Amino acid sequence: MAAGLFTAPIFVLLISTLAFGTRPGWRRVGAVALGFAGVVMVLRPGAEGAGLVSLMPLAAAVLYALSGIATRRLCGQESTATLLAGFFVAMVVWGALGSGLLTLLDPAVPEGRAGFLLRGWVAPDGWLLLSITGLALGAVIGVGLLTRGYLLADASLVSGFEYSMLVFAAFWGWLLWGQTLAALDAAGIALILASGALLTLSARRMERREAAGAAGVAP
Repeated sequence: MAAGLFTAPIFVLLISTLAFGTRPGWRRVGAVALGFAGVVMVLRPGAEGAGLVSLMPLAAAVLYALSGIATRRLCGQESTATLLAGFFVAMVVWGALGSGLLTLLDPAVPEGRAGFLLRGWVAPDGWLLLSITGLALGAVIGVGLLTRGYLLADASLVSGFEYSMLVFAAFWGWLLWGQTLAALDAAGIALILASGALLTLSARRMERREAAGAAGVAP
């Protein structure tokens, strides 16, 4: 099911093309498709999670794609700091409401990771609090850079680079926990890297075309 969330760049392309008439070009379309193929090779989604639950990551991908497009088209006059503050304030508010509601309702919670979403407030110990603080700082930096990217470039271009998340996840998994890659994982990561290279070439080509147009020269 995790692969469903990584369909967001595909939905960005579809929504941008159908709703706004954007022409991403065959290079960008091919790069996004190549990156998604790499994601599928790494995650290897199976049929064991088929059903309505498996549609939840797809719904999340559609909403995420809409947020990326909205950032570019509706928030161009806003600063990165303003958007970043709004994002995390909303997370705090909705997170507090959800945690409080679960604490009051006190539903039956499965043991272990399966009960993560249904578990109410749990006071963290010192190490967990330190870990959460580090993750929060990393999230602020990462989301800030991502938001800035969506403000500066077309959403269909920026979204494709998000496939690189799996590459860095593999690196940190190897560095911190000694996890190794299977041959299929390595091949998938190679496709993701190739996707990023194609997107970079597409961006440079677009920059040259815009520069030529601004100078009054045919691209």
